[in-house]
Amino acid sequence: MNLTTEQLNILNHVVENGQAWANHVETTFPEKSEAMMLAKVAKYRQSYLDAQGGDYQTRKQKEDAYWQEMEERRTNVSYAVKRQREYPSVEELVVALYDTDDKAAIEKRRADVKAKYPKP
Repeated sequence: MNLTTEQLNILNHVVENGQAWANHVETTFPEKSEAMMLAKVAKYRQSYLDAQGGDYQTRKQKEDAYWQEMEERRTNVSYAVKRQREYPSVEELVVALYDTDDKAAIEKRRADVKAKYPKP
């Protein structure tokens, strides 16, 4: 579907990829695709215009920033938290109590975690 620059910008304000959304609608609802696209553009045009400014971000940019922040929160933690995440679970430890091979694997895994995240 051919979109004007303004239509594409408005769709990108609402969905991650406006052109992909329009193409999907055109493929899925060929007889109603243009009306659906125009209705969505009309519905969100004012919201798009109101959001304009120096720090404006498209939907995709907002999503990317959110996931980047979540990744930073996940990785910027103390060594103790990182160790805890990688240590064997209680269930694995219980099983290892009764199986010599499992116990050796658990001990190696714990040693690897300690080497990877040494105490400060």
